Amino acid sequence: MGLGGASYGFGLPPFYFFKIMNINNKKLKNSDYCSIFSNKDGQYAVYHSLTCDIVYGGELLNKLFAHFSDYNTYQELDKEDEKTKQLLTTLYQGGFLVANDKQDQKLLDSMQKQVKAKQFIKTLYLSITYKCNLRCKYCISNNDVALDGDKKLSFMDMDKDTAKQVVDYYLQHVVDEGDKEVVLYGGEPLVNYEVLKFMVEYIEEKESAKIKKNKDYKRSRFILCTNGTLINKEKAAYLKEHRIYPAVTFDGDQLAHDNVRVYANGQGTFEDVVKAYRNLQELDFPIGVTLTLGSHNVDKVADFVELFAKKLQPHTMATNIMIDYDDGGNPYVCEGNTLADNLIKAFEVARKHGMYLVKYVMDNRIKPFVEKQPRLKGCTGTGSRIMVLPDGSLSACMAYANNSSVKVKDNPKVEEFLPTGIKTYSPFLKQQCRYCPAISCCGGGCPKSAEVKHGTLFSLDDDYCIQSKRFLEWLIWDLYNFIDQKQLVKDGFVIPSDEERHKIYGKIEVRRSPLDFQYTPNAN
Repeated sequence: MGLGGASYGFGLPPFYFFKIMNINNKKLKNSDYCSIFSNKDGQYAVYHSLTCDIVYGGELLNKLFAHFSDYNTYQELDKEDEKTKQLLTTLYQGGFLVANDKQDQKLLDSMQKQVKAKQFIKTLYLSITYKCNLRCKYCISNNDVALDGDKKLSFMDMDKDTAKQVVDYYLQHVVDEGDKEVVLYGGEPLVNYEVLKFMVEYIEEKESAKIKKNKDYKRSRFILCTNGTLINKEKAAYLKEHRIYPAVTFDGDQLAHDNVRVYANGQGTFEDVVKAYRNLQELDFPIGVTLTLGSHNVDKVADFVELFAKKLQPHTMATNIMIDYDDGGNPYVCEGNTLADNLIKAFEVARKHGMYLVKYVMDNRIKPFVEKQPRLKGCTGTGSRIMVLPDGSLSACMAYANNSSVKVKDNPKVEEFLPTGIKTYSPFLKQQCRYCPAISCCGGGCPKSAEVKHGTLFSLDDDYCIQSKRFLEWLIWDLYNFIDQKQLVKDGFVIPSDEERHKIYGKIEVRRSPLDFQYTPNAN
């Protein structure tokens, strides 16, 4: 859209206010948080990384950006005309050009304050068993977390006493009115089906009592992370009755899936997982698909999204991206550029079918950019999650699970099992991220990955960093396809409207205020 009364998201006045604003003699410079991008057609985009605002234009935009690389005045430009004045006013009013760093610092201070604010528990991750009826070749549990002191596979189950302690501890720390979720995990959680049922029903009982006292109490949402092979008609009916959202794992088509997701005897599991998925579909309630993404299948992820959208029609789809083992050496970990390029292709397919790709794609990258709502953190594992192992050990997340000696039976403070510094793990508090163009469409990646690679979580998750930058540049030029090209020719620049930004979603339906990731239907 052009000027003449259009809304730009930052209250831009008409360009003829130029003289009233009296910036002829002001010394201005580009905001430290602005970057310029170009495409092969000679078009440019100036992007503000804290506000996610963009100005598109031609050579004049590039010239102004170069002119104000350091403090300079408008009068020192070689050319003065109405289009130059119009664009200059836009850049100044929109915060792309600044007279000092005060406004940018105020924005950054606000974001840092939010990161440092008191956090509340939102998520309970429950590994209710280390047992699993599969022997997936890349399993982080079987290769790392579930190994005992002698590096032998543990077959531990959570018992009902521990399960009760866990629920009591969780409900003690969540906010009554806040969104919350319980993720049932393993191993394969359905191996410990009786404890799973006990825990779900105990939570329901306790929360029903809370609702009687507080009508604004929000029930927990349940998510079941499952390989699917044990879901018969009886279990499917139980999941529906208790509003347990199943996230069924596939690794792609049958060839890709059966290559790595196998039973102990080496037999592939694809046909059994599809059969279980159909048992769920017959009951007509939402189902999610999780695609475990690694070096073995990353180059075909877009094809698999197409396949799932047409054949399985899930409510959402998540990509479960491989992380390295504590001592490194996971051969399934993907390189950042390869992963980003294939996730972008996957999103291009997903939006045609209206499929929401959870976390790494939509929640951490696409949605913050489109909505201009910076992603301060990329994961609840940075202080808003309780992870519990079968023996009641507590940790921040599965990646840190085998490093904790803190037990739920001792009713510890949450801080006792969180790694030092993890609650403030955010790109907005990392000096090396401060001026990264992708800071608002990132979340910071995985602290454990940063620690494995560099010995400290205060370093960068390098591959994730690469992905975020790749996504940002793609988003900038994808949005360019939706802007008013006639207005660009007429005025020499254009700022995309909210309506144009939302076209990036395609057919995907986006809830404006999901919990942390738009994964499940609403609980209440």
